[in-house]
Amino acid sequence: MTTLDEEQREQILLALGYPDDLNRPNYLSRLTLDYTDLTIERIDAIFDELKVIDGQLTEARSSSMAAATGRTQLQWGQHVMHLRGDGHNLLRELAIRAGIPLHWSKYSQGQTRHTVQYQ
Repeated sequence: MTTLDEEQREQILLALGYPDDLNRPNYLSRLTLDYTDLTIERIDAIFDELKVIDGQLTEARSSSMAAATGRTQLQWGQHVMHLRGDGHNLLRELAIRAGIPLHWSKYSQGQTRHTVQYQ
């Protein structure tokens, strides 16, 4: 069993939508618990995948000016929706693995999800 380092804990809280929330200290203390090495490796892999998705979203934004390449019609809207869906699913998995509810997802367009937890 291993604990998350301070940078990993901060990264998890920011990714799950807790920049300055009042519940942040409760969640920080929860993240100091022991996790299996496999869980920590998966959390790191999730962040690697999210970085790739963010890069692809940035690329799609800059490349979306092209509507067609030769005979191929490009569907940038569907591509972006797919990437956002993948990003949101990864954040949900991160929340489950870390044991902290997903407060806000930057990949859910126009939706904010606030959770309430009574302690």
